[in-house]
Amino acid sequence: MAVSKHRLRIGGRLRKRAARVTSGVGDFITDQPLAAGAATLALGLLAGLALPSTRREDEWLGGRRDELLQDVKQSGREALARGKELAREAVETAVETLREELDFHGVTSPAAAEPAGQA
Repeated sequence: MAVSKHRLRIGGRLRKRAARVTSGVGDFITDQPLAAGAATLALGLLAGLALPSTRREDEWLGGRRDELLQDVKQSGREALARGKELAREAVETAVETLREELDFHGVTSPAAAEPAGQA
C-alpha cells in the first residue's frame, strides 16, 4: 500500500514537471512567434525540398532552389537543437524529481548519486 502511494506521488511530481517543460515550449511559441513560425516553415520547406523538383519549380526557382535548401537545412538544424535542449531539460527534471523522492524516503543507491548519462 505504501509503495503505491509513493508511486502516485512520484508520478504526480513528474507530471507537474513535464507540464512545466511543455509550458516552456508554449512560452517559446508565445514569446517568439516569428521564430517558432520560421522553424515550422523551415521544416515544411525542408520536407518539400527533399522531394524531387518538378519542371515548373526548376523554371521558377532555378539556382535559387539550392540556396533555399541550404537556408532551410540550417533552420531545421536550429529547430532540432532547440528540441534536443527541451528533451534534455525534461530528462534532467525527471532525474531530479526521482532523486528528491529517493532522498525523501531515505533510499540510497550508487546509481542515484551519479549525474545523468554517467550511470
